[in-house]
Amino acid sequence: FKEQGSLLRDIGSVSPDGATVGVKRSMATLGEKGIWSAALLRHLGFHPVVSPRSDKEIAKIGVDRSRTEFCIARKLATGHAAVLNDHPAIEYLFNPSFIEQRRAEPPALKYCIYTESEGYVLNDVLSLDKDKQINPILHFGDLPLLVRQLKIEFDR
Repeated sequence: FKEQGSLLRDIGSVSPDGATVGVKRSMATLGEKGIWSAALLRHLGFHPVVSPRSDKEIAKIGVDRSRTEFCIARKLATGHAAVLNDHPAIEYLFNPSFIEQRRAEPPALKYCIYTESEGYVLNDVLSLDKDKQINPILHFGDLPLLVRQLKIEFDR
């Protein structure tokens, strides 16, 4: 991830070369999709910043700020988004809704319903400023649709 941006803990010691965008180290943006997200954002001129590893503090923030009995993964995502949103150096949050991985032969591989609705849930639960959110709806395996959805979000 460091090749694409910064860790949140290091953001005070770097000079971002673009607007900072927080990327959660949880749910759909944990692992390879997080690295893909950071590379995409970097390519678009942003400076991606990843949240810390999940710990008791992030879990507590997520549990305390979740309004319903979501699974612990959903609560962790809420905690990560809150930590990024509350940090003064973060200008935008990347809260995509990953819908599916389309394949040549049906059926498409669907993401968990909480992953599909992640951007919407976080905006609602944390009362996030919609002008500071990047919330694309992403379908992988269909490049024209993926590009169209990203364009719709960035034109917003």
